[in-house]
Amino acid sequence: NDGQLRRLLESRPLRFAFQDGIVSSVCPDRDEEPAALNIKRGLLSALQNSMNALQGKQDVQEADVTGICDTKYEVSSSGYWGPKTIKRSKDLMSCTGRHSYAGSLQSVKYHLPSEMQAVPLMKSEHECEQQVNKDIIMSSVCREKHVFRPFSSDSSGAVTTVSQKLNFKNSQ
Repeated sequence: NDGQLRRLLESRPLRFAFQDGIVSSVCPDRDEEPAALNIKRGLLSALQNSMNALQGKQDVQEADVTGICDTKYEVSSSGYWGPKTIKRSKDLMSCTGRHSYAGSLQSVKYHLPSEMQAVPLMKSEHECEQQVNKDIIMSSVCREKHVFRPFSSDSSGAVTTVSQKLNFKNSQ
């Protein structure tokens, strides 16, 4: 029910630090429902942008709800001051700090000097596209796809897809 979800999300404020496009910390109310907190973290992740400048291509290590991941940014624009489209893709196999991934497979937090930081049972993709105009994020569309490899063939079988879209309405 939309009314119940709205009440759940609005019942507790979420304090967070946001500086230069990066969410550096999240301070939830101790009574926050885990489901509401996960949604709020996902929304913050959709707004995050770790680029040094909103132009060209950049490869960065980015920390968000998916962990600390190798992330690629690519900007296309209509002129230097015009609207920009920023595409962000994360290599989820490179993410560290994903030990709290909910599922029936238990894991332990670890970090090794390796490009692969997860057991390759899951093939996961994460991409976001932000529309920016005059330094305001007008929209952010994020998609994730998770394929459980043991029960799948290529991209079919045990697949979960997640998509979210945020649109800027107005400022008050």
